[in-house]
Amino acid sequence: MSVSLALAGSAGEDTETSADSPAKVVHFERSQNLAATNPLGCVDANTVTTQSTAADIASGVKACLEQGDYERLGPLLMVASAYARYDTLRVTDTTAHAALTTLFADRFADASETQVQQVLQAVDEFQNDPDRHQEVCKLLGSLGPPEYRPDYMIAHGIEAFLEDSTKRPVREIDSDAGWRTALEFVNCEH
Repeated sequence: MSVSLALAGSAGEDTETSADSPAKVVHFERSQNLAATNPLGCVDANTVTTQSTAADIASGVKACLEQGDYERLGPLLMVASAYARYDTLRVTDTTAHAALTTLFADRFADASETQVQQVLQAVDEFQNDPDRHQEVCKLLGSLGPPEYRPDYMIAHGIEAFLEDSTKRPVREIDSDAGWRTALEFVNCEH
């Protein structure tokens, strides 16, 4: 997460603010924020592994967008969404959970209006094709939950900026129950 703090002033400056003198905005961001460690290209969803992070897969979604390959985009987006949802269950900092949506906003930030409309149409067509959707559900069921440390999400939260070494950024969860929740999130029955 990019943390923006509005500061009234800095050391040695007048800290009064008014409607005529807007507050300063300082932008803080961790290097691992939404970062892909092994970014995928525009690949078939069945090449994703449990070591591919949601950020890695989202990079593949972006690659598909850039190549105009909307057939692969929908399934990759679904897999990345399931992984990111699972990660929200593991990451203890609830402010980091915004990575679930911010990740895709980040990858689509440079998309033209035409590309955005094409993505929305492709996703709609994919979601309304029960055979294709079920194929990805089967793939997710056979893959099982992700096995990586969700650093891309941890770095997105406020706690990544705090010096509290007693807090654990990732909690142990019932992986089967968590994976069922992630599958339900992408409309897969388990």
